[in-house]
Amino acid sequence: MMVMICLLISTLILGALLKTAVAHRRQMLTEEQRMQADWLAESAVERATHRLQIDVNYPGETWNIPAADLNGRDSGRVRITVRKADKGSDGHRVTVEAVYPVGTERQVKRTKRISMP
Repeated sequence: MMVMICLLISTLILGALLKTAVAHRRQMLTEEQRMQADWLAESAVERATHRLQIDVNYPGETWNIPAADLNGRDSGRVRITVRKADKGSDGHRVTVEAVYPVGTERQVKRTKRISMP
C-alpha cells in the first residue's frame, strides 16, 4: 500500500513539473514571437523611411518575409501605409502593421505610427 501511495505522489509531482515546463515553453515562444514582430515593425519603418527618401510619392506596400529570411520556421508579413500629412505640409504619416508568424492561431500583431517631415 505504501508503494502505491509513493508512486501516486511521484506521478502527481512529475505531472505538475511537466505542466509547468510546457507552460514555460509556451510563454517563451510567445515572447519570441512578440520580439520578432517588434523587429519586423522597426525594419518596416526603416524601409519606409528609405523608400520615401528615394520617392516622395511612395504609397507603401505589403512586404512578405519568407521563413528562410527569418528563423527558418515561420514567415512574417508587414503592411506599410504612407499618407500625406496635413494639407500644406510636405510631411508623411507612416503606419506599419507587422504580423508574425503568418497563418497561425497564435500570431502576434505590432503596429507603429510615425510622422516624417
